[in-house]
Amino acid sequence: MWEEGGVFPQVIFEVLSPSNTAAEMRRKRAFYEHHGADEYYEYDPDTGGWDGWVRAAATGRWAAVEMDEHVSPRVGIRFAVRDELTVFRPDGRRFFSFQEINERMEAAERQVAAERKQKEAAERRAETERKQKEAERKQKEAERKRAVTAETEAERLRALLRAAGIDSNASEP
Repeated sequence: MWEEGGVFPQVIFEVLSPSNTAAEMRRKRAFYEHHGADEYYEYDPDTGGWDGWVRAAATGRWAAVEMDEHVSPRVGIRFAVRDELTVFRPDGRRFFSFQEINERMEAAERQVAAERKQKEAAERRAETERKQKEAERKQKEAERKRAVTAETEAERLRALLRAAGIDSNASEP
């Protein structure tokens, strides 16, 4: 009957949708109570309201609970009414709302995108620097080759002058 090893759920959290009717929700609560669930909580996302029922030890029947500062006997979470109902983990940390989760997810996505852009910019800068260094290396190599060529040409011309009996190192009278 149930995917949890054949064990009926002990705690039910029901999120209402616009199509849910009051009669349908009463039938669901009766079904879950009849089948042994110890706790049942309904959340209405349109109003932000929570309602809860917990099995009373004395009667074995569900009793409605005041949600402000209610602590789930089974899972240990605490409900607190502030501007809206807030749910706390057993360790006291607050559960984030759907809006907060979405905002955090969007912020994380923006951060990832910004980091990706920074990385791409750094890669472009590194590539530009690499190209500049390569251009400088080629320029130095070209200058070295020109110097070697000029020295070779100067030596060739000195050899021609010597062959013609002209001393290239002599100064004019």
